[in-house]
Amino acid sequence: MKLKLWVAALVTAAACFSLTASAAPVNGLSVSDGDLEAGERFTVTVSAPASVNADAAAVRVEFDPDVFEVESWAPSVSGGLYNSGDGFFALSAANAARNIDLSGGLALSADMKVKKDAADGTYSFRLTLHDLTYVKDNGYDYETLWSPEVTEISVNVAAPAEAPASVDTAAVQTVTSPAGTAAAAAPADTADVSAGKANPLNPHTGVAIAVAVPAGLVGCALLARKIVKRRKRTKKYIDD
Repeated sequence: MKLKLWVAALVTAAACFSLTASAAPVNGLSVSDGDLEAGERFTVTVSAPASVNADAAAVRVEFDPDVFEVESWAPSVSGGLYNSGDGFFALSAANAARNIDLSGGLALSADMKVKKDAADGTYSFRLTLHDLTYVKDNGYDYETLWSPEVTEISVNVAAPAEAPASVDTAAVQTVTSPAGTAAAAAPADTADVSAGKANPLNPHTGVAIAVAVPAGLVGCALLARKIVKRRKRTKKYIDD
């Protein structure tokens, strides 16, 4: 039983150590998210490990100004001046008494945003300036306190999806049936047909003819219809 408890304690301790190690800040440049979308906010951080105090500090991060913009950059460093603009954010600090406190390390973060019209692709952030130093006792030599391990990092940006084209419903016409279409296209035979001003009814279907017919052709059609009726009556009389 004691052996099992001892093994469980070792496993728990190993898991805690692994979690602590993975949560340690990156020495240099890091981002809060490596897969971004247009319009998304994220954070870029510059970190330095703990060391003795420094007299001077200089940090500059550069990026693509067509893709990213700085929303907030206000690092707290003694004697520091900070600035940001299209494609960069930077810090410079100078102190005479080595009062830049590095006993707990240094973490400087900028709040960033992906521009809404950013094209999709892979983009880089570059730590182009990274100095933490102090002047030695001789008054002119200086000691370098920081050597970052990560000076460039890439992120992926996905452009916003294009909205589907809208359909003009007013331009869409629904046809229910050929007869309904013909009836809608031509008015009823109530006008002066002999003058060719209205579309006559089809004698077999009762539906208005969609194309205007000249008065002469209409008269011929009516005469032929009368002749057919007379022949049918005559044949019926003979047969009887």
